[in-house]
Amino acid sequence: MIVIDIYFSLSRLFGLTMGQKEGLVMIIYGKYGGAALRAVHLMVQNNYGHATAWDMAIAEAFGDDISTGKFKNNPKVTFLTLCSLGCISCIMPVHYVAATKTRAYVLAAIDLLSHKDITKPINPEQLWLEVVSACKSGKVVKHNNQMDVILTLWYAGVLNPEWDRDAIRIDYRRI
Repeated sequence: MIVIDIYFSLSRLFGLTMGQKEGLVMIIYGKYGGAALRAVHLMVQNNYGHATAWDMAIAEAFGDDISTGKFKNNPKVTFLTLCSLGCISCIMPVHYVAATKTRAYVLAAIDLLSHKDITKPINPEQLWLEVVSACKSGKVVKHNNQMDVILTLWYAGVLNPEWDRDAIRIDYRRI
């Protein structure tokens, strides 16, 4: 987990200026969390597609040889699921059909975060236990950096935990 000054990082990353900058902190959870934030930046600044931006961010984080299969798929699926749900406030939703379990985990995490204090650090393993419990999953599995992606975007202020699920009704057959 890396803690950085949110004013410096967001102004540099997105070219934003913020009025109140004292006491704002952003937490980046690991390389996958950093890659998620970088992917959002690539989409906003360069208009890259969602999956392309993710792959480019992963290449930056881990090196150019992304064909080795050493990368986890769960963080990418989580990121694309967030994109498809319209949960990332600065990008347009994309059509992506995630596995039912992954979608349920993402929705549960967003719901749990909507009741948490953003000024306090959250342990990704603890959040994962809460997510698994909320989903009534009988089997305890590792989060495989899924929570790193969600928490990093939440602390960066680009994940909108208050999104209105009913307001997003996109007929992807017409796109």
